Amino acid sequence: MTNINFMTHEEKVFLAGCIETIIVFDGSIEENELDSLDKILDELEFGDFDYCLSEFESQIKDSDTFFEKAEVITKPEVREAIMQIIDEFVLSSEIPGEADVSAVKRLKKLWE
Repeated sequence: MTNINFMTHEEKVFLAGCIETIIVFDGSIEENELDSLDKILDELEFGDFDYCLSEFESQIKDSDTFFEKAEVITKPEVREAIMQIIDEFVLSSEIPGEADVSAVKRLKKLWE
């Protein structure tokens, strides 16, 4: 699992929002998603996830502001780490392939 200690606070805020986007994609939160979330947060040592997520939710109101925030993240190593974490979360949560939500697909395309 990728280490996130090198990320800035703002980068962690965006990561928290990306993880939430995956979880709420289908409109329901499954037990396996919560179990995977707990496991990943422990592995990442992401102790301030709830705080970062709250900050994300207060800043991001729609897809436009989501992608404006994504454009601010310019370091390739941070982009790669975020995408790796998202991919690992999807796999560990056993989220169906269709859950590669449009926001994540657009994010991958934006960061290519």
